[in-house]
Amino acid sequence: MQQPQGPPWANEPAAGPRSEQATIDRFLQLRPAVLEVMRAATSASLRETLGSITSHQLQLVARLPEDGLTMQQVAAVLGISGPAACTLVDRLVSRGLGERRADGHDRRVVRVVATEQGRRLARRYDAAQHDGAAALLARLTRRQAGALIEVMEAIAGGPPIRDEASMAASGAGSAPGAGSALGRGGGTPRELLASATAGRANPR
Repeated sequence: MQQPQGPPWANEPAAGPRSEQATIDRFLQLRPAVLEVMRAATSASLRETLGSITSHQLQLVARLPEDGLTMQQVAAVLGISGPAACTLVDRLVSRGLGERRADGHDRRVVRVVATEQGRRLARRYDAAQHDGAAALLARLTRRQAGALIEVMEAIAGGPPIRDEASMAASGAGSAPGAGSALGRGGGTPRELLASATAGRANPR
């Protein structure tokens, strides 16, 4: 029987004595510090605002085009179920970040659009992402920054870690508060501020 293989780099010649497990441990040890560098570049007022917003809410308001999205499109964009999308939109509307409008071509279709308040938040979030990335890259030489981008491109081009179904299931089962935009754990906007990846937090 063929033995399961580890990551590709595990079979490459090591640059030093560090083992595969030690590399993983070091990555996990450094990760919070890297995220903190980017988080610290975000204004205190924005951190306070994001503290009460879940990652799915923030992702949605940031992705809404000018003519909005249908409920089916919202579910597809975020990889969540239809009922979860309805709940998410309800909460977005209650916060004044989005509103429902009838489609201009078919009034039976409801579209979700961002309010001016939602668009302002999306712009602030985009600026915060830029500031966080700039703060991180400012600590690197040009060569180091280029190497970091190459690593990120290799990761982004790799196979998905989980499929959409398992991601949606994990989002539906998150503990209360796990989706707070500045909470700890995977998929929160604290991490979104520190990476280009989309989180998979509780869509509340």
